Amino acid sequence: MDTTCFGRKFGVMVFKNSLTGQILLKQYVKQKTNKLYLSGIKEIAIRSIK
Repeated sequence: MDTTCFGRKFGVMVFKNSLTGQILLKQYVKQKTNKLYLSGIKEIAIRSIK
């Protein structure tokens, strides 16, 4: 997981499977925070259950 920021108010947070290279989740964010990383992990867990 990583976030790339473009300026001060826009970024892309990407969660990627390190073994397969598959993008698991992509979010557009205003800033990177631990709360956003945690919500991304929870979203991936919910998607994997379905």
